[in-house]
Amino acid sequence: MSDVTTLIDSQRTKPSPADWLARLTVADGLLLGVGTATAVIFRFTNLGQIPLSPDEAAQAWASWQFWQPGSAALASGSPAYFSLTSLLLPLLGDSDAIMRLVPALFGLGLVLLPWLLRRQLGAVGALVASLLLAVSPTQAIVSRTAGGDAIALFALLLIAAAGLRFEAEGDSRWLMALFAGLALGLTGSPLFYGGLAALALVWWGQWRGLFSSVDREIWRKTAVFAALFFLALSTLFLWRLPGLGMAASLPAAWLGWFRFSGPGLFDPLLALIRYEPFLVLAGGTAVIWAIRSANRQAKQFVGWAVGALAFMLLQRGQMGNVALFTLPFALLVGLMADDLLRTRPNRLGWAWAGGLFLLAGLILVNLARFIRVLAVDAQDFTSAWIILMAVMAGLVTVFFLSSLDSTAVTQGAFLGLLLVFMFYQWGTGWQLTHVAANDPRERWVTTATDDDVRLLVDTLQDISRQATNSDHELDIFSSVDTPILHWYLRDFNRVQFGASLPVGAQNEALISPNQADLALGSDYVGADFGLVRAGLQPREFLSPTPGSDLLRWWLFHESSLAIAEERVILWWRIDLSN
Repeated sequence: MSDVTTLIDSQRTKPSPADWLARLTVADGLLLGVGTATAVIFRFTNLGQIPLSPDEAAQAWASWQFWQPGSAALASGSPAYFSLTSLLLPLLGDSDAIMRLVPALFGLGLVLLPWLLRRQLGAVGALVASLLLAVSPTQAIVSRTAGGDAIALFALLLIAAAGLRFEAEGDSRWLMALFAGLALGLTGSPLFYGGLAALALVWWGQWRGLFSSVDREIWRKTAVFAALFFLALSTLFLWRLPGLGMAASLPAAWLGWFRFSGPGLFDPLLALIRYEPFLVLAGGTAVIWAIRSANRQAKQFVGWAVGALAFMLLQRGQMGNVALFTLPFALLVGLMADDLLRTRPNRLGWAWAGGLFLLAGLILVNLARFIRVLAVDAQDFTSAWIILMAVMAGLVTVFFLSSLDSTAVTQGAFLGLLLVFMFYQWGTGWQLTHVAANDPRERWVTTATDDDVRLLVDTLQDISRQATNSDHELDIFSSVDTPILHWYLRDFNRVQFGASLPVGAQNEALISPNQADLALGSDYVGADFGLVRAGLQPREFLSPTPGSDLLRWWLFHESSLAIAEERVILWWRIDLSN
């Protein structure tokens, strides 16, 4: 009878869906509503607008090749990405957007994960952290890049959230979630190992004692679950066993990122300042607040960020470490925001937040005007004087209002700057993700695919219709063997690749490097197309100062630097044009 009573009592205390809805707060609604909507717009709109980069094309082509009859299994950079994307291809097709769908989904999940930490961060802290991740340009571009980095970042934040929840509640389900994140990350990308090492340095000593108290039966079930999950992700549910070897190669790839000489030392730091100015400003303040406060979790987030910063400096030029660094800083700023806004801002605080937003807008507009006018009239400092007067007015206002209510001024300053930089980062992130994701003038971009690649494919299809009465039956030989062409020419049934064009080639279409010496057996006509964008070069007729050129790019997306391109020539037999 007592067992029955216990069962009935447990069923009575089990929360129903109505109870869950009743527990939702306004902050929960904002997080799930505004945060989700912002993340969805940022990550899913025009997902296939920019051509796949060389690295993206290599991984996408491996997933596509898996479904082709008679094709050999190809290596893929991320076993988890390969497995999950390969499952989507028979259902949704093989467009560029579909190849980026899995990272976009994990990017959306990353934005929602701070909701799991609403008890640790507070409702306001979780909301702020989620919004910062939602509008983060670096998180957005990673989420729109085919590969495993978005999976690795999601796995890291899941491990941190599940570990903190397990520490606080002791529920074995959180231990299961922690090891699910571990299995997911081990099949994600080399980036995961840097984040895991930074996490271990901070939390291993604290969690080791907690883990040792877990019952052996729970450990056994958790280990079996994690092993099966890892096996399924790495091998496409035992369909592709070489994925185990690919997963085993990820830590070696991560170790290969360490370079102690060569260029690129400060590139990630400059990218951090360019794309995440609010996290740099508020995060620096939050570090000072964390050191002075008695909040243990704040100090843990600082330690995690310090570890990520160390890898950013030691692994030269690895931009993914910038996105890794934003995870602990977003949580740290959220924690500080919850402490700062523990008492609701009064009218003075909201008024100062709105005034600061307008003042920052005035400064930004006049800064843009000053840069514009400076190129024409170097003696016109009207806009500079307006900026100076606006800054002075802001400082005087802060000094005056602080004497009335310093807390309201601090709260208003945080909210105003948060609003200003969210507006700024939305525009910066949209430019990076939707317009210039393959433009090397953006600091994040290193090597990208030229937009001409799609024009090249359209031209081949037009020629194929004339020559074969079909879109994809043209006889093509390419001496440019690159994942980009393998991916974008995948639908052509008679395409061949080689190191050089055969002497006396009679193929209907040929693709060769630009300025290559050719010995063609028939009369061909050709046109050149951009293939790869790799680096920048100055224009001969312009020589602006680096500072002004940088500001013109940031404010107007105009630059005197030209994009250095690798081009190819498409040749087709002249008789096909008749």
